[in-house]
Amino acid sequence: MLKLICGILALTSVVSGRWLDEYVDTPESVFDWYEVPDQSFLTLMGGRAHVLNVTSLTYLDRSIVEIPDINNSWTHTVVVIVPHKLEFTNVSVAIMNGDCNKEDNKPPNNKDYMVTAADQLAF
Repeated sequence: MLKLICGILALTSVVSGRWLDEYVDTPESVFDWYEVPDQSFLTLMGGRAHVLNVTSLTYLDRSIVEIPDINNSWTHTVVVIVPHKLEFTNVSVAIMNGDCNKEDNKPPNNKDYMVTAADQLAF
C-alpha cells in the first residue's frame, strides 16, 4: 500500500509539473522589471530593502474581458531584502500578499508588516 501511495504521489508531481513548466516557460511579451528609484531603505534588522516594480503577465485578453480603468497587465511591488550579514547565498524566501494594484498604494517602508516579517526571516 505504501508503494502505491508513493507511486501515485510521484506520478502526480510529474504530471502536474509539466503544465506548470509549460506555463512558466511561455514567453510573456509584457514581462519587465526595474528598481524603483529612491525607494530602497534600511530594514529594522539592518539589511537593505530594494523596491522593484515587476510586470509579470497580461491577465485575460481584452477580447475576453475589458474592465474600464484597469490595465490588463499584472504589475507587482516586490521588495528584495538583502540581510546585513549574508551567510547563505543559495536560499531565498518569498512572502506574498495582495492588493498591489490599488491606485492608493503607498511605497513599502521598514515598518510595513510584510517587510518586517520578511526582514526577520532574512536576519
